[in-house]
Amino acid sequence: MASQGVTKLVETTSESKHKVIDDIVKQIETLKEKHIHFRNECKTWIGTRNLLNSELKELGEKIRAIKSQRDDVNDKVKNLKNSRDKLREEISGKQDKANALITNLKQIRPENRGNLNKTKTALEELEWKFQTSSLDMKEENRMLIQVKELEEQLSRLQQVKGIQDEVTGEKTEITSIRKNAQSIHEQLLEGAESSQRLHEEMMQLVAKLKETKSKADEAHQKYLQAKTQAELAEHELITNTMDMKKLRKDFYGDEEAERLKKANEFTAKLLESGSTKLGKGRKISLEEFKALMEHKKI
Repeated sequence: MASQGVTKLVETTSESKHKVIDDIVKQIETLKEKHIHFRNECKTWIGTRNLLNSELKELGEKIRAIKSQRDDVNDKVKNLKNSRDKLREEISGKQDKANALITNLKQIRPENRGNLNKTKTALEELEWKFQTSSLDMKEENRMLIQVKELEEQLSRLQQVKGIQDEVTGEKTEITSIRKNAQSIHEQLLEGAESSQRLHEEMMQLVAKLKETKSKADEAHQKYLQAKTQAELAEHELITNTMDMKKLRKDFYGDEEAERLKKANEFTAKLLESGSTKLGKGRKISLEEFKALMEHKKI
């Protein structure tokens, strides 16, 4: 904008030269403030973005830790499930075996009634009588037949007893295995609940991570926008400053330009010292007061 006005400004009458220069100076001051403003915005958004990125890193670490913990629990649950299922298969196999034994027992038991101990005692008494008594042939044959019958009956009753004991053993083992399977099942349920809690906690952190990442991306975009504006203001400031120097040289020559430069530097010092004193509540000089008034600082 200042470059386009150079030719026009050169043609300006000497009475308005000072005003033209003052206007350009004001434009430069405005650009300086604009540049500083956007540079400060850059710093603010960089700080915000970096904080959010740190939070993202922390959330990511937490999520990975919880996921690892959840996966460990899931592996434990899987192993427990396999153990429980194997025990259930073992129970099923033993139950089938017990049922088969019971079926077999039902088939042979009606034909083998009697008490095992009584039959055994009767057999022992008969054998003792046979060995210690003097018997005739007929009585001896009759007793031998009785012994044989009792031996056969005892054998069948022992077979029944053996099957009954085997059934009892299978049922006892089934009860023990079932209790073990139930204990494992309860551990499995606890593990599943723990896994679910960890999964829900992880998903909450994932949602927070997505939200934080969105904010971090937004902060980065704000930083890029502020950086672009700061660069544009800086470029415009440099251009206007160069144009200003050329205008001063065209208007006043090298000597006058140097004089004005020194005058502006002196005014800048007065503005700085005056502003500092006012900020500290101290008395300012007349020159400082005039400089502050001319630049509308008070």
